[in-house]
Amino acid sequence: MLKAASSLVINKSSNEMVAVCLISLWEELPLVSDIAVIPRYRSNRIASKLLRKALTVLNEEYEILRLFVTIGNSAEALYYNLGFYPGLEQTTFQLVHRSS
Repeated sequence: MLKAASSLVINKSSNEMVAVCLISLWEELPLVSDIAVIPRYRSNRIASKLLRKALTVLNEEYEILRLFVTIGNSAEALYYNLGFYPGLEQTTFQLVHRSS
């Protein structure tokens, strides 16, 4: 099912990879591991179509599709428009070694 929800888009005339959407499992729920569209193709709504396909395929078995986004990412509006909800902000902790 994860493979069916994932996509690879190829330009048939140039055999160039245009976009990819890889779905994996994280904590027993599907996760958009990677989604990318080559810059010159970004105005064609390809990412929206790839995410809609993933949601449609996964809807049979899962109520949730996770997607981790860096705050301020230019694609944030796309995710909101497709119904994704923001979760908690992620915090990075750094281990500081202190000598005694």
